[in-house]
Parts: sequence; structure tokens; C-alpha cells
Amino acid sequence: CFVFEVANTCGQKQFELMAKKAVAGKISRTGFATEILRVEFEAIRKTQALLAGIKFTNEETSNSYYYGRIAGCPSKFEDFVAYTKRSPQRDVMKEYESRYDGLRKTSKDRNSTVR
Repeated sequence: CFVFEVANTCGQKQFELMAKKAVAGKISRTGFATEILRVEFEAIRKTQALLAGIKFTNEETSNSYYYGRIAGCPSKFEDFVAYTKRSPQRDVMKEYESRYDGLRKTSKDRNSTVR
């Protein structure tokens, strides 16, 4: 999990760009969620490449929930999107769509205050 989060910070500029586009209304709700997920997918791919070069024991890998989740991620983005929907605990697309709604609301609130 930590290795993924470090890799994910490489996408910070892209995350900020998507947030600016959302605030400005220059990206759709679904487009925002998809692009954020695409950045995270790239971090997953980097993490997989790093982990592939480390020799773990079977005990180490079988006892790690996050290793299994990351190692088991598909290599194609479209398959990855479907993979993220398999979790009964969370729906990342809905989470990112909710973030988009929050960014848009903040933008609308600011605009109505300025008038």
C-alpha cells in the first residue's frame, strides 16, 4: 500500500489539472472520475513493476492483502476499471464522481458569492 501511494504521488500534477478542469466545468463528471482512475492505474502499473523485481516468500505474499490486490490488477485500463468494481466495500468511480460534485459545488458557491 505504501509503495503504491508513493508511486501515486507522481500523478499529483495530473490530479491538480483534473481538479482545475472540474472547477472550470471543462470536464464531465464521468470524464473526471475516469481520468483520476487512469492516473491511479499508472501508479498501479509502476508498483507492479517494482514488486516484480523483489523476491518475496510465499508466506509474505499470501499474508498481504494489498500485495494480492496490486499484483492481481489487470494490465489493461478497461479491465482495471472492471476490477475496481469487484470490491463490495467501495466503488471508486462513485467516490471520484462525488469528489467532482464537491469541486463543482465549491465553484458554483464561489461564483454566486462574487455576484
